[in-house]
Amino acid sequence: MSEKEFDRGKCFTFFASYRKQGERIKEILGPEKALEYYEAVIDYGLYAKPIDNNLLLYVGDTLLETIDSSQEKRSRAFGENMTITRSILETVRDHPEYSQNQVAQELQISKGKVNKVLTKYRAGGYADDVDFNLVINKVEYTPDGTVVSGTGTNYNTNTNYNNNNNSTDRYRDHQRDRLDGLVAGSLGRVAGAPNVVASAPNSADAARLRLPDDLPEDIRNIKFEARIDDKSMLEVMDRDYRDYLDDGWETHEDIRDKLIEKFTTGFYCGDKDKVTAYAEFLMEHYKI
Repeated sequence: MSEKEFDRGKCFTFFASYRKQGERIKEILGPEKALEYYEAVIDYGLYAKPIDNNLLLYVGDTLLETIDSSQEKRSRAFGENMTITRSILETVRDHPEYSQNQVAQELQISKGKVNKVLTKYRAGGYADDVDFNLVINKVEYTPDGTVVSGTGTNYNTNTNYNNNNNSTDRYRDHQRDRLDGLVAGSLGRVAGAPNVVASAPNSADAARLRLPDDLPEDIRNIKFEARIDDKSMLEVMDRDYRDYLDDGWETHEDIRDKLIEKFTTGFYCGDKDKVTAYAEFLMEHYKI
């Protein structure tokens, strides 16, 4: 199985009008400001990185709209192969004990594709396409991205989700014993730990969100400018790093690059420099 997927970060069309504007800025404001302009245009074209308001006066909304329109046209030439996506989701549903490597080997696809689909599932990206829950890294999610909570098989799900769906019921029956075991194991691991709901099946994952007390001040105070608060970004990026390690990613550099891609685009949209700084800190920390 193979498919081509759109990746904005690979390239974008740089029109002659962008160059002309850069030359005007160089003439009037000097080469340093022109360089800032070019870098801002490139970062926006590739990564949709927000442009500073002061610099935006020289870039202009029309130029950004042209870039977005061009990238949108490029994206139409690509499309997600839902046959592959559904195969991944159904394999994870039927074999939650599989690692991402095993899923990739089973379906003869890349592990990166598996990871991308599961990340999108956890963000609710397939709510209109599938009707079953998945256990990912020992946490159960509904298709809209809601984490299922409760003890054993007594679940409290989002009220907008249909609990009576046959495929979900079959899935839960299939997982009954496994989830009971997860709860028992989680209780033992988190006994006495603060700020962790020990009775939940995802309590082990909750425990993973606790940052060490000796985190350096400059790291603890990073301002990610993301769509979630800074503390949550620290916690979630740290948890994801460890999840990727547990899942057998080949190198720390692979994990760093994956974090940068994930947390500077899509749902999170964090500042690339800040996300990169923390990802590199995590890489050095976990290499030890």
